[in-house]
Amino acid sequence: IWRPDYNSPSFRLLRSFGIKIAPPHYRSFRFNFVFFSLVNAIVFAALNAPAGWVVAEHGPVTERFVNILFGISLALIESYHYSKNASKHGLTPWSKLEPAN
Repeated sequence: IWRPDYNSPSFRLLRSFGIKIAPPHYRSFRFNFVFFSLVNAIVFAALNAPAGWVVAEHGPVTERFVNILFGISLALIESYHYSKNASKHGLTPWSKLEPAN
């Protein structure tokens, strides 16, 4: 499995704060979907805010809707990718793995 795939920036950030979290391949589709929806919507909103292209045209409610829709759409793709990749590689469930000595 490709390194950026199992060590994505959002999971790396959580680990840097001391939160112990399994890589996305070992998380459920539902967890990945909710997690990536939130992360993607927040990141897209932060990147989109300075530009203000949606706000200027349609208003702040439409901008929030676009950010949420983008976050959900991308999260759906990412969640499917991680669940498909986990089954493709036949990964052992996270709970059955033992720490390395």
